[in-house]
Amino acid sequence: MEFLLAVLIFVSMGFTFQKAGLAIWEGIVPFYNVYAATKVAGKAWWWTLVILFIPIVQLVLWALVCNEISKKFNCGIIMTVLLFFGIGFIYLGFAKKAVYIG
Repeated sequence: MEFLLAVLIFVSMGFTFQKAGLAIWEGIVPFYNVYAATKVAGKAWWWTLVILFIPIVQLVLWALVCNEISKKFNCGIIMTVLLFFGIGFIYLGFAKKAVYIG
């Protein structure tokens, strides 16, 4: 069951990033999707390294990335929390109302 949820989140990340002008595969490939998320959020490439490899700090930076993505889709703090846990990507990826405003 967890595997199916992970696949759903990866695919929805792909569709979310497609709305932001990236390719779908950039959301599906593990680890690279973190880099794609930092690109969508407008953060520097090195944020990816910190998010992937430095404990505790990674939580703060991931929260900031999720907040920026939420803002770029004209959403609020609730979407930021949902994105932090991955569930928000399902909404952003598949909802017609979720539009990337950059």
